[in-house]
Amino acid sequence: MNERTVVSLCLAVWLVGTAPVAFAGAADEATVDLSPANWSDREALEELNAFFETDKPLAEGENGVISGTTGPAAVRAGLEALRQGGTAADAVIATALTQISL
Repeated sequence: MNERTVVSLCLAVWLVGTAPVAFAGAADEATVDLSPANWSDREALEELNAFFETDKPLAEGENGVISGTTGPAAVRAGLEALRQGGTAADAVIATALTQISL
């Protein structure tokens, strides 16, 4: 074996040996609480919009319509693009980029 292989193996053994100790200490200190009481406003709004079974009013527009699939923040980004003088293509890009980034 060459020197590079020996160093790589030693590093791998050290990482495997010390990783459980590092993660065990972190698990004791922090508890995870995913209850809705701790959600941010955005997460709560998305949860409310996740119920597809509920009746929703028909949306009508005179100067443009924005349609999104993942959440109201993406639709709002597209609407803001139109309000600030952007084209339909600008609104599509803003909506799509917001959808994939949230």
